[in-house]
Amino acid sequence: MKLFTAHVGLFKAIIPRHAEPMVRLTLLLCVDANMEVRDAANDMLGRLMQVISDGLTVDQTIDKKIFTVIIGQFQAILDEQNNNVQLISAIKAIGVFSKAIRTFMSEE
Repeated sequence: MKLFTAHVGLFKAIIPRHAEPMVRLTLLLCVDANMEVRDAANDMLGRLMQVISDGLTVDQTIDKKIFTVIIGQFQAILDEQNNNVQLISAIKAIGVFSKAIRTFMSEE
């Protein structure tokens, strides 16, 4: 995760193809029992969401359907009220993802 975070540019080509499962897995790692794993996952989630946001809004390399799936993942976390650690991670990621949210929510 630290390698990904430090060198996210190297992974930009594969992120569009695997955005949804990467977000799902990273969100799960954000609640791992190991604090170092959680911290690394939170850092990775922020970088990943920035690349996905740019892929949706700037580069247009990520399909809009992925946006809907990722928003659904965040909605499920926001609706679940007993997982505060994952909720905090999701709120941070939503902040990074705000440009994409603003762009696509205004279209609906």
